[in-house]
Amino acid sequence: MDEEKPPAARLAELPDETRTFLAQLQPGDIALLREGLGLLRAILKVGSFFKWCVITIVGAFIGGVMLWENIMKVIAWVKAVR
Repeated sequence: MDEEKPPAARLAELPDETRTFLAQLQPGDIALLREGLGLLRAILKVGSFFKWCVITIVGAFIGGVMLWENIMKVIAWVKAVR
């Protein structure tokens, strides 16, 4: 779609099914769709946040296990040297 065309010309380029759907919308429906888009954006942000939380927790666990193994190796090495 060409963004420089007037809105009426851009609407004419839409498929018939889309134009029919848009023509049947009431003002309240449009407000509801806008609120729904905001809600969808918020859900996607929260989902992304939790994804990184899980990745961080898994990484911290794996890093902790690796650190613990190496600490045990150093302790065993120190005991063997004595």
